[in-house]
Amino acid sequence: MRERRAWRLLVAGLVLTDALALLASAWAATAIHPAAQQRMTDEAVLVVAILASGLVLLALLRAYDPVNLLEGSREYGAVVRACVYGLAGFSIVNFWTEHPVSRTWIGLAWVLAAVLLPACRWAVRHAVRALWRSGLLVRRVLMVGADANAVALASQLMADRSGTQVVGFLDDYHAAGTVLLPGVRVLGRPMSLQQIARRTRAGEAIIMPQALPWETLNQLLTAAAVTPDGPRVHLSAGFYDLLTTSVRFHERHRVALLTLNKARLSRRETVVKRVLDCSVAALLLVCFAPVIALMALWQAAHGKRPLLERREVRGGRGEPFGVLRFRSPAPFRSDFVQKLPGLLNVLRGHLSVVGPRPVDAGDVPSDFVLMARLKPGLTGPWREIDDAAEQSLLDLYYIRAYSVALDIQVLSRRLRNRLPRRPAPSQGAVVTAERPA
Repeated sequence: MRERRAWRLLVAGLVLTDALALLASAWAATAIHPAAQQRMTDEAVLVVAILASGLVLLALLRAYDPVNLLEGSREYGAVVRACVYGLAGFSIVNFWTEHPVSRTWIGLAWVLAAVLLPACRWAVRHAVRALWRSGLLVRRVLMVGADANAVALASQLMADRSGTQVVGFLDDYHAAGTVLLPGVRVLGRPMSLQQIARRTRAGEAIIMPQALPWETLNQLLTAAAVTPDGPRVHLSAGFYDLLTTSVRFHERHRVALLTLNKARLSRRETVVKRVLDCSVAALLLVCFAPVIALMALWQAAHGKRPLLERREVRGGRGEPFGVLRFRSPAPFRSDFVQKLPGLLNVLRGHLSVVGPRPVDAGDVPSDFVLMARLKPGLTGPWREIDDAAEQSLLDLYYIRAYSVALDIQVLSRRLRNRLPRRPAPSQGAVVTAERPA
């Protein structure tokens, strides 16, 4: 009950901040383009119209759905789409009205909204991290299935500032009371999900399909679909699940079929991604030009010739090319600086700044065809883990969920990981106390 009340308050707060952002956008558009006031019959009516239509569009695009909040890029994508639809709708209505409003004002208002709304959402996300430390808005989750992947996933979900608390496992193969993680044990069997969720106040359950018998999985999914209350049920996505996340439904002679869409970017996404790649690569080369020059001079003075080496990898269409990098990280001893020449590959169109992992030209895995037509990246979600199989999952997830916001999110997360962090004394004490157990 406390968790649901906290989520309602969060949604109410988001509605309030979105309303303020929309009002600020309309006001700022008027301040930037004061000449528009002469063509406005009633400025207050227009401001109210932007406010109401913006909130309605955000709700229709599920920008207030708890599933899309606080994590991932879907929230930002819904906000930007709402602004695009608002701009298009206002432009069409303005064309047919008897007293048209300044089109410049309409464009400014919605463009500013497309900037302010995501900024407010970003600020709310960072404010919520403080609430997580106080126990508010923390998702209480049950893991259904207890194989090695389930334990690893639970450990990842319980990382610092994740906003998730795994309260226990449900499994047919481990006895109740078996401790699988410090403080997390098996609470019962999967078929007792509804009862255990009520007892532990767990609002969500993550089912690991590969860890359960087919009969148990079938019964759990059926119960989740027909039970009006109970926890929200998620399925942990494996490779096959990610492969089939983008499908189209159609009927052929009264036979229902799901057609698998290709794992590739659209033409519009390809163009936008290319513009982002060139912009980021050029900016980084300009910012780090003194570092690159100093590194080249130092290595040349110490006899390291040639300065650059090439790692032969395969491109988006399978063609081999060489990724440039300095032969040595000296004198900075930085892997990041050593790979800066790879930005030239980005400008030449061989690489992306963010993308799937580069594959050696002589080592083509069986799933490489899935990454065809998408350029490998200097960085990406795959940088966060070392296991090749898990990297394949993250690569496919990246393609399926691609958006400009996802690229920006990956870049910001990589930047945060490279920034120095202060150790938290209280957290360190907890970890030390748990190790003996």
